[in-house]
Amino acid sequence: MSKVLWTEAEIVVLCAAFANLDFSAGDDEKGESRRIAKAFGRTSGTVDMQWRNIKKYLANGDNKKIGERVKYWAETTLNRPHVVSRLSVHYCREKDWDLLDLVAEGECSNDKK
Repeated sequence: MSKVLWTEAEIVVLCAAFANLDFSAGDDEKGESRRIAKAFGRTSGTVDMQWRNIKKYLANGDNKKIGERVKYWAETTLNRPHVVSRLSVHYCREKDWDLLDLVAEGECSNDKK
């Protein structure tokens, strides 16, 4: 069985959710992880694994087993969270992913400033 590559939209939305939620929300047994998996058409286990990749990269820097797009968007989440938040809202609306409550917090707080 071949591995299904993560799209840029999925990675951006996952990074935005990662930035807005407690780390435990990415666990494959949690409702948030299951909602993300359902929206993306993936298993909650693959969401959990990618969630951990984001954390590992942000904590330890470069890791050869983590994809370049994940590294890029994790860095962007750290350095320009408003960009990731707004783009994730766009992707959720465009793809009809019912995840706005998981990703929009950063955008809403930026609008209040």
